[in-house]
Amino acid sequence: MDTTDRKILYLLSKNPRMAIKDIAKNIEITRNTVRRRLKNIFSKKKAKISVSININELTLKHALVMLSTKTFEFKQELIEIFTICPRVIFFTSHLGSFDIVFVAFGKDSADLEKFLAQIIYNKDVKDKQVQIFDKFFLKKPSFVDVGLVRFFDNENDFLCKSCPYYNIVCSKKFFRK
Repeated sequence: MDTTDRKILYLLSKNPRMAIKDIAKNIEITRNTVRRRLKNIFSKKKAKISVSININELTLKHALVMLSTKTFEFKQELIEIFTICPRVIFFTSHLGSFDIVFVAFGKDSADLEKFLAQIIYNKDVKDKQVQIFDKFFLKKPSFVDVGLVRFFDNENDFLCKSCPYYNIVCSKKFFRK
């Protein structure tokens, strides 16, 4: 991906509905060049078009969680799960005295607490700090994949059990009954 490709993607990130003629005019290349470059970018999966939702517009509860783990293996399990978990919108490992810091959300306090309990009360957690809050503020809105909304369709269904990854990874490695 070169500078021209990045300019095209930047313009589209600012206005996903920008016309090809406007992109071409803005970066001073032909319309055919824009079309060819976009075809190349998307066919080689260098970028994708998707719809995202501003999570602050959904009435969700968020939690900032900091964990110290007893074992390296448990830390690695958490990293594997957090990498694919749609509830976890941010995580990092090894910050100061905590091994993992993450931000997760739930449809309400009870849902979020049920999710967090699976993690923070695990026997391999040495220390924890949890802060629950209503909104997750960033300089820009925090967007998540629109597919996440389908998890909220059934009021009585625990979000994780609706997740496509639950039976693949989480239930086998982490959310043991």
